[in-house]
Amino acid sequence: AMIAFGRMAPRVAVVGGGASACALVHALGEDISSGVIQLSLFEMGRGVGGRSATRRSREMPELLLDHGVPAFSARTESFAELCERFVDAGHLGRLSKTDPSQSIGILRQDGTYEAEPSDDTPPRFTAAAGKGISTFCEGLIRGGGDNSSSPIVSTVFSTMVKELVPLDEGGWRLAGKDGTDLGEFDWLVVAGNVLGHPRWSSAFGGSPPLVAAAGQMDDAPLHDALAALSKLQHNPVTACLLAFEGDAAKVWASLPFFKCAFEEDPVLARLVVRRVSPTLTTAVVHSTHAFSLGVSDVYGSTSTAARLGGAGTNAE
Repeated sequence: AMIAFGRMAPRVAVVGGGASACALVHALGEDISSGVIQLSLFEMGRGVGGRSATRRSREMPELLLDHGVPAFSARTESFAELCERFVDAGHLGRLSKTDPSQSIGILRQDGTYEAEPSDDTPPRFTAAAGKGISTFCEGLIRGGGDNSSSPIVSTVFSTMVKELVPLDEGGWRLAGKDGTDLGEFDWLVVAGNVLGHPRWSSAFGGSPPLVAAAGQMDDAPLHDALAALSKLQHNPVTACLLAFEGDAAKVWASLPFFKCAFEEDPVLARLVVRRVSPTLTTAVVHSTHAFSLGVSDVYGSTSTAARLGGAGTNAE
């Protein structure tokens, strides 16, 4: 273990690899790099990103699909400055306010498209050319360095944290699927709500790990937090990922928007179109919450929930 000020550096476990977890890594970057703390990040997926993850294809490396957040707004000056630095480092791209193909708006029921007014919108950022939106989170865990730099934090991917054990002497022991020992830590950061939310039980069975751990602890603030968390309602979305080549790619690329919402459609909520190259266009269709609730027990056979969590599925 690294030494900090003559003592063992505190070991910190971060469970989750989404934007909040990666932002924490970036904020603690100086302490991590100098050895003041040791931080390990555990993520069920194959990489960081969470809701801003990018789906890749082994057969077609240039095919990148952002199946969650395709772009985001920077509403504070400090965040906008960070995003601009990430643009310079190649982690992000700017979403143009003047290019019609990068507009955001609504597709009316009569088939007409109405772009939102761009004058008052905050600066928006999306994936850099030839990259996916997950490079934002990848940049955060690299301390803002370019894509050739290494993460400043220890990352453990494709790993499900299934048990959180509070230790008598303080700290936590983490265990994975089938009880695999993932290590002992002085501090635990749960980035995301699934470890303490009832939807864990519906997807994977059993009590949520943080709820089970709290049952062994006399920690009123933790119990209060979990009680509040249990009341949160989640609105699922089903995403359909599409890619088109050749003439079909040109047709899809001719649509006058980057992202549109569908007006009062019972199934379709929004559509995101990315022009990857002159001969390759991708489209991600997001469903309404109502549709997705009706198929909430369906998981892809190769999804993270199915592969690592053993989530059941009823695709019939």
